[in-house]
Amino acid sequence: LGATLYYLVTGQVPPQAVNIADSGLPELPAHLSSGVRNAIERSMEFQRKRRPHSAKEFLALLEDSAPEVVAVPTPTPISEKTAIVTPQPAVNESTVITVEAPKSEPKQKPLFKEEPKPEKKSKSKKGLWLMLVVAIVAGVVIFLSLGGDDGKPPKPSNEVSVEVTDNTITVNGVSLNMIQVDGGTFEMGSNYGESDEKPVRDVTLDGYWIAETEVTQALWKAVMGIDKGWSDDYGKGSNYPAYNVSYNEAVDFCEKLNELTEYKYGFRLPTEAEWEYAARGGKKSNGYKYSGSNNIDDVAWYVDNSGCVAHPVKSKKCNELGLYDMSGNLWEWCWDWYGSSYYSNSPSNNPTGPKSGDYRVLRGGSWSSNEPFCRVALRSNFNPANCGYNYGFRIASSLSLQ
Repeated sequence: LGATLYYLVTGQVPPQAVNIADSGLPELPAHLSSGVRNAIERSMEFQRKRRPHSAKEFLALLEDSAPEVVAVPTPTPISEKTAIVTPQPAVNESTVITVEAPKSEPKQKPLFKEEPKPEKKSKSKKGLWLMLVVAIVAGVVIFLSLGGDDGKPPKPSNEVSVEVTDNTITVNGVSLNMIQVDGGTFEMGSNYGESDEKPVRDVTLDGYWIAETEVTQALWKAVMGIDKGWSDDYGKGSNYPAYNVSYNEAVDFCEKLNELTEYKYGFRLPTEAEWEYAARGGKKSNGYKYSGSNNIDDVAWYVDNSGCVAHPVKSKKCNELGLYDMSGNLWEWCWDWYGSSYYSNSPSNNPTGPKSGDYRVLRGGSWSSNEPFCRVALRSNFNPANCGYNYGFRIASSLSLQ
């Protein structure tokens, strides 16, 4: 259904699933409603579990673009074939679907479920007073038993402990090292890759700090207080990277971490230029094709060696700066909006991407990617509101944590 709808609104043959996993869907027409856009993107997910499994689920995805339904006081039995007009993505078009009328009028369910009225029971005033006294005594006993030796109430269970020392941040015992990247000038892009990697041009960056690894599941849970539905099917464990995270959720993580550290360090996603400069090894770069080596198996989990699951961070070799998994394991969100021709007119000093767009940049390839998609110059993009089992992120900062 998603592929058919994609063809109807674009006139293009839908891309293959493996290409969608690596580089996402091509940009959809701007006039599409959010419901139609969501139905196409979800129905063409690389992972089958993410797709709708019935026509009912597919129609639910179209809800945002569905017309307003006006309730009629007394329903009229359907005695003949009825034409139902459903919303379509193209402007001034509609599709008529003919359905057989039911043999008998269906029973309508109430909009709101009525709660049963409780039966009235008479209680004596004496009994009520006795219950109140028992409740007060029990409350006092529990309060004193949970409190410390000084009788004070216990600390809230959701209190977060944060410590920042020597460019390492620790949240509830889970640590993340930040690696310093000295500023410099490098050649960004590639003459041997995709068209959006060209032209190759000199880019100059100020110094910054970037995380040694992708944000792990343990760190995500320590900061956000919840997990993201990780499972053994795609890799689960405290030292596994946090996947199934959208761009918007990655930004929320940075904002929460800034809140916990009193906004002293300005945690954020790296820009696309910062990401590529760090992946290439910064000033220590040896010019490798992948981040840290010309042999992809040394530094990356990708489709040929991953078993189609994520792997614990730092289980492959690091690059010249001591950064892990910048090729493979998970695609990583960058700050920038994606622009296919951005390299042709971007500033040479500290570029931050186009001012607006529909998709955000992804870099590095993942466990489901073929070898070329793990190159340090390869660019990809995806809807910032959507997530995937092969999407994660690492954080950056313009300020030292010392």
